[in-house]
Amino acid sequence: LMTDDDRVQRLKTLLRAGQTGRALSVASRLNLPLDSSKLSSIGASPAFYLADAPTVNLQDQMYYIYALGRLAAENPDAANDQLTRDKDRLPVATLQYGYRILAMNYATNITKYGFDQRVVTWFDRSLGTAFSDEEADAYARSAIRFGQWNSLLRALDAMSIEKQNERIWRYWFARATESRDDAQAKQVVRTFYTALAAEDDYYGLLARDRLGIAFNQLKPTYLPSSADYQRMKNDVNFQRAFTLRNINADAEYSNREWNWAVRQAYLKQDDGMILAAAEQANQMSWYDRAIYAAERTVNLHNDKLRYLTPFRDLTERYSLQVGLDPAWVYGLIRQESRFVIKAKSNVGAGGLMQVMPSTARWVANRMGETFQQSQLSDMETNIRYGTFYLNHIYGQLGNQPVLATAGYNAGPLRAKRWQPTNAPLAADQYAETIPFLETRDYVKQVMTNAVHYGLIFNQGSQSLKKRMGTIPMPTSEVIVGP
Repeated sequence: LMTDDDRVQRLKTLLRAGQTGRALSVASRLNLPLDSSKLSSIGASPAFYLADAPTVNLQDQMYYIYALGRLAAENPDAANDQLTRDKDRLPVATLQYGYRILAMNYATNITKYGFDQRVVTWFDRSLGTAFSDEEADAYARSAIRFGQWNSLLRALDAMSIEKQNERIWRYWFARATESRDDAQAKQVVRTFYTALAAEDDYYGLLARDRLGIAFNQLKPTYLPSSADYQRMKNDVNFQRAFTLRNINADAEYSNREWNWAVRQAYLKQDDGMILAAAEQANQMSWYDRAIYAAERTVNLHNDKLRYLTPFRDLTERYSLQVGLDPAWVYGLIRQESRFVIKAKSNVGAGGLMQVMPSTARWVANRMGETFQQSQLSDMETNIRYGTFYLNHIYGQLGNQPVLATAGYNAGPLRAKRWQPTNAPLAADQYAETIPFLETRDYVKQVMTNAVHYGLIFNQGSQSLKKRMGTIPMPTSEVIVGP
């Protein structure tokens, strides 16, 4: 199905990435004689090659692209200067791809170079050469960071139809279109936000705020009937899952059976049985599986099972003791551990709030206590240490909840490094452009959880935009702590 144009595009991408072995394979399909020894020589000294690199034919242009990619990886400013010098002698397609190289080098190395508005300009100048979804994604996030709404619309237009239809990009299409001050644009924006607002996920809640629709009640709560419980008790899949749980089988097996049981009930469209199982799991303190089940209903819902509040006395006590909103703390715990007391991450974080041993030791020292690593599995100690540390980060990062949430996951120094340097930034723009995918999704989920817990705790009408606030420029205050 691939055309030669497709292969040329793939060849450029491989050369940009420095994958010479695979590039040579694609070049051979094009009957394009690229020499491996010459590629090695160029890779060793790209600046020397580019000083007088020929660009007459396709072969020359591929060598040029490879050299520019290697130079950009070593010295991006030198690569930019080289492309500026060569722009009048390069074929249009090669010049466009040169800018793509510069843009992608920066956009995929934010932790190394920081945010740079030139990235948006480089992507703009690369228009005319095809985008992969990865490239369009990077273009879009760069445009979001700097509020370059026309560039964002161009980036969205470069995405595949499937990607454009994802909720994230439907939201950002509406945000970008808001900048166009005409009646037709306003109607398009309202249509998109209204469709998103039908759900109460992150983008649905943001859309509600853009429309001015209050989020003041959870979905109608369905309480399982006796018939629902009876079907659940007779279901062989749930019987097996509960039996494994009751004999304290390894979670790897009991959770797998539970997920299978929920899946089968979902395929039968039996929301009542799923919620009956979720309630029974809740009653036996199998909180993570109760949440897992309650999240997978389609027509009948129970948000109090989706957003459980176990250990409420302790969590509220220690949250309020340090001045934190319990809804936010619950939102974080739900994301960290799903209320599994002995949860442990692959990097050693433990307990409900997934506190790192080094962090716990630092907190204990600040509290004048001794610390044993086994204490991370103690529910009360974990909540006490976790809320203390979250509050410490919160204060260090200007009492900004999005920054503190990002800092709790990725470290406060990184959260501070990602702050805007020229002017305050809307929190949805900051969150969407966090360089780490895990932290980006974590922040969105924690803040969405907090909105729902705000309703459960009777805190009144909730606004995700208000909770997230605005991201200020960083202060000169030094971050202290682990």
